[in-house]
Amino acid sequence: MEKRVKDLIAEINSFTSEGGFSVKFVALTAENVVKLRLEGPEAAAAQETMKSTIEQMVKTYMPEISGLEFV
Repeated sequence: MEKRVKDLIAEINSFTSEGGFSVKFVALTAENVVKLRLEGPEAAAAQETMKSTIEQMVKTYMPEISGLEFV
């Protein structure tokens, strides 16, 4: 499952790099919570918007994921 999460994050990053930030995979917990970090000069401004966008993508493509956490 971790590889599928990383593949999805890589696809998301193909769109976010132009926005001045990237999404980094940190961990997948035993409870199926994905931990992510936004990096880059525009990361703080994009965090709330990206969180909801990424959550929607994950729920669509990986319904077994129980949640996201930005660290």
